[in-house]
Amino acid sequence: MRQEGMFIGAPIFSLQTMLALLARAEPGIPTVTPDGIYGERTARSVSAFQRLRDLPQTGRTDHTTWLHIVNAYHNALPSYAPASALNIVWQPEQVIAPGEQNTHLFPIQSMLVAIRQTFPAMPRLAVTGVHDAPSVAAVRWLQQKSDLPINGSICQLDWTYLTRLYRLVAGSGTNPL
Repeated sequence: MRQEGMFIGAPIFSLQTMLALLARAEPGIPTVTPDGIYGERTARSVSAFQRLRDLPQTGRTDHTTWLHIVNAYHNALPSYAPASALNIVWQPEQVIAPGEQNTHLFPIQSMLVAIRQTFPAMPRLAVTGVHDAPSVAAVRWLQQKSDLPINGSICQLDWTYLTRLYRLVAGSGTNPL
């Protein structure tokens, strides 16, 4: 959409969002606040990006500039954007029973190991991907402390309590061990 010599709309907001992250990643790109309006600040930011990539410095986002910005954004994203939350997909009524091997056990057991740093009375376990006796004992400890049915199996409710306790104990992950 165009208004009085300016472009506005969702694609502009997307462009500005990418430029805002790139301004954090690359000195020399002026900061732009995503507002969906292609104004002077956006044009300056685009022009600076074009200069850094040896593109014609027009301040306009043509197809080539857009592709370069998208590529640079995707390369910078893992370093500057917050990590996505881990969302384990539980099937309805899914349960990981004692003795089972399951890929979900790797993060589950890792979180239990981390929680044990704060609660040394929790049974010791290793990250094996198998719901072995030490893993079952740690889950039973969690279930007892969370007032859940104590059966050693892991279901979505147990996962919910585990992730909440992990978040409380680990926080940003910068707590000293």
